[in-house]
Amino acid sequence: MLFARIVLGFYGLSFLFFGAWALVSPVSMANFIRFDLLEPLARAEFRAFYGGTEIALGLLILWAFIRPDWTGPALIVLAASGAGIGLARLAGMLTDQVGGSFLVIALVWELSAAVLAGWAWFKLYG
Repeated sequence: MLFARIVLGFYGLSFLFFGAWALVSPVSMANFIRFDLLEPLARAEFRAFYGGTEIALGLLILWAFIRPDWTGPALIVLAASGAGIGLARLAGMLTDQVGGSFLVIALVWELSAAVLAGWAWFKLYG
């Protein structure tokens, strides 16, 4: 259970941090990842999807950190979201033949979330 709690705590706080950054300062975050947000519509969408989705995931995962009865479902959500985002990022990198340190670090973070959450779930329930 300790391993699962560490995984949930780390990724929950990470999602919450990145979501808050996207919500509060979308241009700053977008500049960091070299993403243009020139139009107000683009900034609103960035805040909604990147900010809102990551904050929601972070809060859900942190809720499971403090409520052990939510551990299993939260690990599944974390594994699925990490795998989905990471595999889509990898597909985009390969399709568009683009790389760079940010994309590689993000890919490792996402796929490690999937693997570690899956492993934690298997240790507890498998």
